[in-house]
Amino acid sequence: MKSTEWITEYETYLTVVKNRVSNTVRSYISDICLLHKFALAGRSEDWGKFTEQNAVDYVGYLKKTSRDTAVSRKVYALRGFFKFLRKKQVIGP
Repeated sequence: MKSTEWITEYETYLTVVKNRVSNTVRSYISDICLLHKFALAGRSEDWGKFTEQNAVDYVGYLKKTSRDTAVSRKVYALRGFFKFLRKKQVIGP
């Protein structure tokens, strides 16, 4: 499955399984799409190739360009997404 398809799967998961309100889902998906643009677009369509260094680089970029509260929310959204990907065995533990 392509990386963008996993984002769509996660959106469905948040809505149906986790029963999150639409504003929360929209915010989380927006945060994940920004990460996708930063780390994967143009390089790889596989979240399995996303590395810890990619995450460090992205958080460093966020800290330079965003407020602390925005960075915290984005990190929280990304943790949930990567937990979902681990559950689906797209990425390792």
